[in-house]
Amino acid sequence: MFKFNPPLKPTLKRYWKIFFMQNNISIQRALMYEALDNIEISGRILDFGGGKNANYSNLLNGWIKNGTYESANISKNINPTYLLDKSGNIPLPDQTFDVVLSLNTFEHIFEIDKNIRELKRVLKKGGIFLFSTPFLYRVHASPDDFIRPTYSWWGKVLNDLQMSDIEIIPLVWDPFTSAFSICDGILPFSSFFKRIIAIYGLIYSLLKGKKGNKYYPKSVGEKVSNFALGYVIIAKKY
Repeated sequence: MFKFNPPLKPTLKRYWKIFFMQNNISIQRALMYEALDNIEISGRILDFGGGKNANYSNLLNGWIKNGTYESANISKNINPTYLLDKSGNIPLPDQTFDVVLSLNTFEHIFEIDKNIRELKRVLKKGGIFLFSTPFLYRVHASPDDFIRPTYSWWGKVLNDLQMSDIEIIPLVWDPFTSAFSICDGILPFSSFFKRIIAIYGLIYSLLKGKKGNKYYPKSVGEKVSNFALGYVIIAKKY
């Protein structure tokens, strides 16, 4: 089984941060960073798909507490600790890392089950598998783009791998903002329209959300989550 969290309600504070302070990045990425800001990781950490030149490298210190950072990537330009070939095999023994982190990487992998098993292999017992993946998001080849699984798919894959404490966090503001995000950065005046459209989420949260609760009620949250731009997923190896 897995826990599927209800989405956070839009608020003015979140609106300002996501659509003004972080307007230079995609909505999906801004929501992902927001979710990761509430998660602390420590120990020996492997960032699968990361490296010193990753576009989020300046944020790692906020996520990692008392940890050592290592990375694995097939791209030399990202400057990883371990440069991998296309097989994705990691040249390290079993149970090496306390945390395996991976951000927006799995959509670019064709043999995804094989790579997840490899990451589980190098994760210690009791270790944390923390990753993000897009769902309703446009194709972006790097060098290829293959897959957009639902949260149910991810839950089943991790269950079948006998991972425990599976928690799936939907990255969503509202359905209209999700629809617009596919065209974000392409349409004229994209930044302006993105901010205007996102106001719908603020109004919807006032009408459908319960006062004093930062999450949507379950019935409402399930409907909103169907339009998730992506997910942040946490699981534990036991």
